[in-house]
Amino acid sequence: MRFGCLALVLLAACATPAPVAPPPSYDENAMCANVPADSPSCRLDATDVGEVEALAVLAGKDLAAVRAGDRFTVFARVAAEEANVCCSLQGPMTRIGQTQLFAARYRLANLDEAALTFIPPACLTGQRSCNFDEALRWFGPAAPSPPAVVAEIRGERFERTLWSERLQETRRIYFYLPPGYDRTQQYPALFMADGASVMVLAPLIERLILGGAIAPIVLVGAGSGQESIVEDRSSLGIADFRSADYLPGYEGAGDRYEQHLRFFTEELVAYATREFNISEDRNRRAVTGFSNGGSFSVFAALRRPDVFGASLPLSPSWRRLTDEDFSQPQRARFFMSAGLYEIRRQRRASQYAEALRAQGYDVVMDVPVMGHDRDQESLMLARFLPQVFPASDPGR
Repeated sequence: MRFGCLALVLLAACATPAPVAPPPSYDENAMCANVPADSPSCRLDATDVGEVEALAVLAGKDLAAVRAGDRFTVFARVAAEEANVCCSLQGPMTRIGQTQLFAARYRLANLDEAALTFIPPACLTGQRSCNFDEALRWFGPAAPSPPAVVAEIRGERFERTLWSERLQETRRIYFYLPPGYDRTQQYPALFMADGASVMVLAPLIERLILGGAIAPIVLVGAGSGQESIVEDRSSLGIADFRSADYLPGYEGAGDRYEQHLRFFTEELVAYATREFNISEDRNRRAVTGFSNGGSFSVFAALRRPDVFGASLPLSPSWRRLTDEDFSQPQRARFFMSAGLYEIRRQRRASQYAEALRAQGYDVVMDVPVMGHDRDQESLMLARFLPQVFPASDPGR
């Protein structure tokens, strides 16, 4: 949800300092001594953190963070041998002695503007269930405010199931209909990977509609992973259905990506159009997703620009684009983001933006001062959707 660093330099008498070669594809968990000095995110040693300091910062809580200049330290208490920090920053934590206390320390650029979110490690290990209110949310003094949401939904949000001939399985799908929905009118629509997020994002979308920032739109989401499939599909031998569905060429998945793409762009779109009078104008339909879902929204718009006139890939990261990806005569518009602190994904998203622009695509690229967390999704949708679905919708 998303540096300069201290350089390790070996000096010989009267010699010029030797430059440090960074790892070939380092991420935010690379040690600061081993990456370029202007890297926006890197890891610092936390072995010097003591029990007294950790207990003082935690003050009885299971998760806390403290900033000191450009240093940011996350502390956690969890009954485990190992712990990981998640999700604006994602990596291993250092155990403090033989205690149940852990710390992870990073050097982060632009912390005054940063918005960071972390989940208690016990929630990641399955030791207990957690709700969003338990997340630690940290904001720098100049960080953007979280987008406003409605306190109570006036539209409708609900779940259905849809049989897919392409996948030969029943999929869970999710919808949001705006306030005053009228079946006799055609509506623009945002189609969402990881579609259960429709239920979470509806209050934000409704606030944008009621505030006059965007036209009334319908949200259409297809769930992801085995939990989105009614039947047990373990017999297919696919370890990660979400990656298999979203990433072209995912190893061991056969033609799963191609069949899921046809489900999403043909069966799901046809169902939503028939049931809720979604516009058939590609310029009034967009696709979005976060993380692997963001990668899916890149390739879905490249391969089916006849279906989606716009794509909002958030934190995408898969293979490089090739000439084959640009084979379609129509072109979608792209509105893309990756957090400043998610080094690998920011690198890949920037490569996507550069490759798309070189092919003449219309691309907007934003790098919020965040990491790899879902708060980025809310912030960027609030920024991008007024450009995709302006309140002065010409189709109305």
